[in-house]
Amino acid sequence: MDKIVSVVVPTYNMEKYLVRCLDSLIISDIDLIDVIVVNDGSTDSSHDIAMSYAERYPDSIRVIDKPNGHYGTTINTALAEARGKYFRILDADDYFVDGKLQVFVDALKNCDADLVTTNKIEEDIIRHELKQVKAEDVVFGKEYDFASFEILKHSERGEAFNMHTMTYKTSLLREKHLELPGGVCYTDMIYCLVPLDAVKTLTVFDIDLYHYNIGNEGSSTTRACIKRNFDHIVKVMSYMCTYCLCNPVDGTVMQSNRRRYLNEATAIMLESLLKQRYVSKQGFQKINEVTKQMKALGVTHRRLNKYYLKHWYKRNRRSVLNASLIVYKITHPLKNK
Repeated sequence: MDKIVSVVVPTYNMEKYLVRCLDSLIISDIDLIDVIVVNDGSTDSSHDIAMSYAERYPDSIRVIDKPNGHYGTTINTALAEARGKYFRILDADDYFVDGKLQVFVDALKNCDADLVTTNKIEEDIIRHELKQVKAEDVVFGKEYDFASFEILKHSERGEAFNMHTMTYKTSLLREKHLELPGGVCYTDMIYCLVPLDAVKTLTVFDIDLYHYNIGNEGSSTTRACIKRNFDHIVKVMSYMCTYCLCNPVDGTVMQSNRRRYLNEATAIMLESLLKQRYVSKQGFQKINEVTKQMKALGVTHRRLNKYYLKHWYKRNRRSVLNASLIVYKITHPLKNK
């Protein structure tokens, strides 16, 4: 039986969450989905948990074990093995809302858009807050010409168009020869950005599919991880800028859609930068190259106009940057905890 959608579940030591995640994939039309659990060198019981599901649903759930290579390599591995018409990601510490995957599969039965998006529910597990994120001012189920669809006009900061909401045609990803870099976090932004060039049509469904947990232990979006992974985000930002400079696009809409993801990467990079005690000579060379690329692309951020960064951004000197970091820590003590 043909598979409508492949769902990759990357997992690295996520035994605490994996059962809930995989349970959310068990639907009445399970024969129509292709679940690929990529075990990225876990040292906990992730493999055994995933295999228990693969044994129960051998035609729909597979487990691939590989050495640890970080997030991007799990996506590359799954994309090479995917059998579904569409391809999407479900992180092991998140899950699909009860009953919504079946609704999504039913919707895909009559869909042929290159890119499909759905809603997500964000849960802040520390503050105990829920938030629905969905596209605005759209006709749900309509097939849009993506060349005239500006993401930022339909979603504040583009939040309704990220890895948690986006489902690409598998053939499109393969035609783009999408291969995410290994050894770094935050490659989901590359996953969203690079295939956009090839997207011709978009359909948005009003389905609360993805439940995203904010604050889970081990998440790369926690403050501690953002501080620790400064080199990672600089590499990802460099990759994205290099791609955009080497593959220019025509039209203000496509340029705006690219900036949505460049802006997100810039925000994370600056947040990580401001958490550093100082920047070494080698580190400054890397960030200096990235800032040159950002200027060439016209990418900016409000923080670059703040008193604690604008002098560095203008002069591009390491001594000024390190002085700026000291000023920021003095004036924003709570931000550095």
